[in-house]
Amino acid sequence: MFATFHLPDFHLQAQLRLRPEWRGLPVALLEGIQGGAAGERGKSRVFQLTREARLHGVSPGMTATRAQARCPHLLLIHRQPEDEESAREALWDCTAGVSRDFEASGPGLVTLDLHGVRQDHRQLAIDRIDWLKSLGLAARAGLAENPDLAFLAARLADPVLQFNGPPGQIHERLAPLPVTVLQPLPEWLGLFQLWGIHTVGDLGALPRHELVERLGPGAGRCWDQAHGCSRRLLRLVRAPEVYQESTDLEIPTDSTEPLLFWLRRFLDRICARLTAAHLAAGSMELVLTLESSPSHRRMFRIPEPVREVEILLRILQTHLERFTAPSPVVAVALEAFPTRVVSGQANLFTRSWKDPNRLADTLARVEALLGAERMGTPRSGISHRPDSFQMHPFSLDAPPESVHLPRQVPVPGDRVPSGPPLRRFRPRRPVVVKTAVGQGCRRPDAILSGPLKGSLSAQNGPWTTSGDWWREADWQRAEWDVRHESGACYRLVLEREKWFVEGLYD
Repeated sequence: MFATFHLPDFHLQAQLRLRPEWRGLPVALLEGIQGGAAGERGKSRVFQLTREARLHGVSPGMTATRAQARCPHLLLIHRQPEDEESAREALWDCTAGVSRDFEASGPGLVTLDLHGVRQDHRQLAIDRIDWLKSLGLAARAGLAENPDLAFLAARLADPVLQFNGPPGQIHERLAPLPVTVLQPLPEWLGLFQLWGIHTVGDLGALPRHELVERLGPGAGRCWDQAHGCSRRLLRLVRAPEVYQESTDLEIPTDSTEPLLFWLRRFLDRICARLTAAHLAAGSMELVLTLESSPSHRRMFRIPEPVREVEILLRILQTHLERFTAPSPVVAVALEAFPTRVVSGQANLFTRSWKDPNRLADTLARVEALLGAERMGTPRSGISHRPDSFQMHPFSLDAPPESVHLPRQVPVPGDRVPSGPPLRRFRPRRPVVVKTAVGQGCRRPDAILSGPLKGSLSAQNGPWTTSGDWWREADWQRAEWDVRHESGACYRLVLEREKWFVEGLYD
């Protein structure tokens, strides 16, 4: 059994899937690619059109000017190669969900071999059609014993048609179709008109051997298709694993809302394709084409591969809220790079991030508020200066218990310093200190300001340290351990002629 999936008016559907608000309106797709001279637009001819446009008297081949005269509110659009490529990839992904090997039979047409597929073929076709509908594509499916007959069944389907029975019965069902569905050579069409052959039934009524004698073996294949007895091998292709959506904005914008509107649509389609392929997004790339500036590119690494639209959209929204474009945006493109979803049993004795993607979003928002230089993981600096540290980028790959300041582990045999613990003040408290000469240096004698005002009965020190003398921001400090008149012991620090109470000994 073979199946053919057909997207009627494929080129028009590729445009309308990006404009769902146009559905139900008279729309005509013009020949050629957008970008020609403005004066040539009225001379362009209608290539494909919606049913509503046909009801107003518009037909393929009309010039744009004549079509709008027939239907004043007709919407005219040009073909966009990138939109057609996106729709083609969506159709190929749909087919690849059943079999990785299939034939690209034409624009909006794929054929695959269902031999070996155990699922009910008709239900399988319905499921694939529903999946394409979720992507904004209307499809039909034909089922038959050979590829050419499946293709013809797809042309008659609404939405699924399966051909079974003897060749004579199948020929009767194919007879009303126009002869062009058999894809004869262009030079034959004029001859068929001269012979009065307009339908598949007219061609099938001719003797096969006489048709082959006059037109060659190709005419015999058309006759076999008309009777449903054609046999051939599929020309297999592989679906490219490219998950990309893009569009050109009709009106340049410098606002976030229109961009998020399009990005949500892109993610809806990309995530649906990833789900069908049993993949997830491991990273994304956003490209904003600016009107008078270089394009803005940003790569997003996703902490935990996902295919949920809301999670991915939140990552993009966080970036756009803190991005200021130097000029209006004229085009948007989004590409997701797929990866396999790795699932495994969590370790009973180790912790893991509850929601890595939500944590990453929170970190991005904090970074937007505080700045990248104030966001990260603090690590001890290579310096003797107290509280010296450096900020390193926060890594979601590390488990929670590894995010901490390095601790100094005592080496066996070393003497561990003992003494009362120091409870530091954060921030340390500036004070005014009275000094007196004693033991060859000036020593703190009393604290003259703040809540710790009082005389000092004992002083130990000074312990001096310094560093970074080769830089402009060098430092030096002198520490004193003092006993207050209240009996409490404090640490006093002198830095650049200023005194601070750094902590209290418990």
